[in-house]
Amino acid sequence: MSIRRPAAGAGAVLMVALAIVVTTPIASAGTTPPAFDPMFTPYGVAKCDSLTGQWSVVWNVFTRSQVPSEVTAATDPATGAAVTIGASRVLPAGTTSTSVSVVAHRTGGSQSVTYQRTLAMGTCAPSTIPGPCVGRDGGRFAHTLDGATGTATVRLTGNRPCEAQFFVLWSTSAMDFRAYQVVEAAISGTTSAVAFQVALPSCTVKLTLLFGWPFATPDPTMGASVLGADVAPGNQSTGPLGRFTGTSPCASPDLTVTPRCAGGFDVTAVGTGSFPAEVHFNDGTPSFFVTAGEQFQTVVPPIFYHLGQGLSVTANGFVVRTDWWARPLSCPGSKAT
Repeated sequence: MSIRRPAAGAGAVLMVALAIVVTTPIASAGTTPPAFDPMFTPYGVAKCDSLTGQWSVVWNVFTRSQVPSEVTAATDPATGAAVTIGASRVLPAGTTSTSVSVVAHRTGGSQSVTYQRTLAMGTCAPSTIPGPCVGRDGGRFAHTLDGATGTATVRLTGNRPCEAQFFVLWSTSAMDFRAYQVVEAAISGTTSAVAFQVALPSCTVKLTLLFGWPFATPDPTMGASVLGADVAPGNQSTGPLGRFTGTSPCASPDLTVTPRCAGGFDVTAVGTGSFPAEVHFNDGTPSFFVTAGEQFQTVVPPIFYHLGQGLSVTANGFVVRTDWWARPLSCPGSKAT
């Protein structure tokens, strides 16, 4: 679900925001976790006034709840001060991060759950880059990406942005699009170049360098946001396509695939190596993860065998075996040929 972004302010104002992530409810010490979870996510948008050096922040709440519920209290956990959801609040000069604690109640009931969220804004300072500023669609950048070392750079090549433009370097492990490490940095009125360094998994390395806020919530599956793409916003940065995929696969699980008399297969997977393996079948059977030393058993139904198509088994993005069904000789009515 998208969230409406505030309009960019004057050239003396920078904006920064943190992408929405799932916020974990907090149970009070010594109590049983609440029986309901309204799935509230506090999120904040902050503006930097480069004349005063002060951030102003507006907190809002996003929910996917199907349970009738409402916010009954919001406070700053550092000071205990009340926070009004949806209202702007000016923070003292020198503040680089702020938090909110939100209490949600079931409508008409006594059950409640508390959520906390921190917004890391960085330093609010006057612009040091001369010249006029441009909106997000007018930004021009150049970038580099070194997949072997997990490093990347982005630098400004045109006019400075009126609002901070975030970039994200995202590394994943053997499990596709499950973040191994994510590093975020912004080019703004005070920063014309940023450098990234992310930790790399030992196998099936995937890196994605992409635009973050204010274009989109960072997501490596969004091809248009990848720097160097041939469409906007990716084409606002010159350089190689901001994707890298290593060629070293993670250790595949030990697989036993046995045809069933009535069709289909019995599959047993035993995990090996240091990373969990995601096992996927080409017939639509739900995929599963298996960790080192763990054994997982499943039944693949008879969908493909009568078409003469093989069952392909993929582990961590690599096809590790393909089997064709044939009735086992041990099945009733089978005859040796």
